[in-house]
Amino acid sequence: MSISTPPPLAAARPTEPRPPARARRNVGDFLFKAVCGSSAGSILALTALLVLFIARASWPALHKFGFGFLTSTAWNKPAEDFGAFPFILGTVITSALAMLIAVPVSVAAATYLAEVAPGWLRRTASFLIELLAAIPSVIYGFWGIFFLVPIILLFYRWAGIPNITGRTVLTASIILAIMIVPYISAITYDVCRAVPQSQRQGALALGATRWQMIRDAVLPYARPGIVAACFLALGRALGETMAVAMLIGNNTEVNWNIFEGGATIPSVIANQFGGADSEMHRSALIALGLVLFLVTVFVNLSARLLLARAGQSPAPSDSLLGRLVAALTPLRLALSLPFKLLGRLLALALEPLLVTVLVNLLVVLLVVTALVNWTARLLRWRVGPFRIPAVPLLAGPFGFEEPAPDAGAAIRQVAASNRERVLWTNRAMTGLLGVALVLTLIPLFHILGYITFRGAGSINWQFFAHLPRDADDGRGLGHALLGSAIMVGLATAAAGPLGILAALYLSEYRKSPLSTVVRFVNEQLLGVPSIIVGIFAYALIAAHYGFSAWAGAFSLAVLMLPIVTRSAEEALKLVPATLRNASYALGASHAQTVVRVLLPTALPTIITGVCLAIARIAGETAPLLLAAGNSQIWPTEGLNAHYPFLTFYIYDYALSSEDWQKPLAWAAALVLLVMVMALNVGIRALTGKRVLSATRAD
Repeated sequence: MSISTPPPLAAARPTEPRPPARARRNVGDFLFKAVCGSSAGSILALTALLVLFIARASWPALHKFGFGFLTSTAWNKPAEDFGAFPFILGTVITSALAMLIAVPVSVAAATYLAEVAPGWLRRTASFLIELLAAIPSVIYGFWGIFFLVPIILLFYRWAGIPNITGRTVLTASIILAIMIVPYISAITYDVCRAVPQSQRQGALALGATRWQMIRDAVLPYARPGIVAACFLALGRALGETMAVAMLIGNNTEVNWNIFEGGATIPSVIANQFGGADSEMHRSALIALGLVLFLVTVFVNLSARLLLARAGQSPAPSDSLLGRLVAALTPLRLALSLPFKLLGRLLALALEPLLVTVLVNLLVVLLVVTALVNWTARLLRWRVGPFRIPAVPLLAGPFGFEEPAPDAGAAIRQVAASNRERVLWTNRAMTGLLGVALVLTLIPLFHILGYITFRGAGSINWQFFAHLPRDADDGRGLGHALLGSAIMVGLATAAAGPLGILAALYLSEYRKSPLSTVVRFVNEQLLGVPSIIVGIFAYALIAAHYGFSAWAGAFSLAVLMLPIVTRSAEEALKLVPATLRNASYALGASHAQTVVRVLLPTALPTIITGVCLAIARIAGETAPLLLAAGNSQIWPTEGLNAHYPFLTFYIYDYALSSEDWQKPLAWAAALVLLVMVMALNVGIRALTGKRVLSATRAD
């Protein structure tokens, strides 16, 4: 038997003399580590500058008012007397109401997709939920102004509630709930799908129905992920700016009535910062931003502690109500720590009359709980953790006495009744989960259809080629489209390479102390509200050099950088280790392996993350209000002047009383929505994977 020999290697083409391999490897690896490490360190530098400049700009107000700034209810611009309590209260109330509405619906919809829905529906609905998360905030506010507010007004008139605008705390809470539903649903769906099949099979093998399997095996196992989803949604609700500013009514007084107007920290900054005519007023608004930033960081840090505790929670009760209470345990855990701190702040400002009202409400709640348990005891139900001792007077006609002599027939009857009740519960809960999915998807289809129907008639050539003041030739917003494109392009040119280099360092030097710190800070930067980044851009650039395209592009780049870094790091982790080992086996250095093997392999997914980041910043409004200003002319005066952007006109014209501005607002909303949806749908069609999760924090 002859053994065939491999063919000879192809002769290498003549090249110039090169230094020894070891020297090349040392120099290349050193330069690679230095460049990527500097890029990763820039994230730390930006975060440090953000804290420094915001604290410096807010110091005059903090120095004048001290700790009383948090508890004062005054907001008097002529007297320069400012307090944060009305806006802290508005932020807490709107976020709490939004979470109460969104969490049950989101968890139920995600559970239906993960455990009940067929494959085609699961794939389609999960993609649609992610599209709902991609809709810009200003579009939600625009839709709320023209659709949600009239419905709220009809409800107020039917209920006899005096209100003439419909822009109230309740309206803002509803729009917030719609906005955070996709965040909770998408992550809950992922963690439910990650539950091992052995959990489900074990429950079904023991005779559990599908609902009992979901309740006893899936949701308890997925509880840590649900907690993380709740925290991500809470951070989004706390920092939401434009939709709330357009719908909350902007009342700067303390108001506990959710059927009247109010204000939140982001909304008051967005509405008053541009018109702040004194240094103290501006400093007070920036101090509000500092408070919001600290609360956001506190929420993100608390998430880690709650995730550690969530896995050690006691087993849920075996009753229906007890299981439902256990399913909502992530919400209780997610809200407990932040609200303990805020509760201390509220207690400092509550008047004795309000304390009395709260005590009375607590007494009423306890009485109602006792009545529910008493009624449940009559029906022979076990009502979760809320139990009361059996009352002797209930014996006899209510069945608490000793069983009759013919106990066998009674036991069989009870067993049959229990089986019927279990089957009915399974069908009812499955139906409720399906209804929750329908409720989750309704806003997406209505927003897309409603804005398309109303805005399509206003799209013409004049809209893209003319200015708003060109009444004779046809009004348009071409200058705003061009200004937005220029600032987004500048931000992408800066944040794209910097984020990719930082991701390379985090991926290749995972165990270094710098990587640990940068990864942690980057996750915190992902959760910083956009209005805070706008304040940072103002304090760093606009306050010294004026509003400009540079300041606007800088704010967008800061928002884009953590998204690109996170998505690129996840993409690099997906590269198989065999490619790296093969490159090393051929004698390549570390830097050569990364540049010639790992980076080209992960490049399509990295580009996907960059495109998603572009779609994210393209719909931003709040940071540009504080950094770029606005302009009514074509951006021909250079990048150092006020710059126009499209989302400003959607926000401004939606609230305007001028009839000619409404069609332009509808057309602008449709153009922005089509652009954002096209980016997301196109990326999904090209990649065929669910890539949005990489842009979300843990």
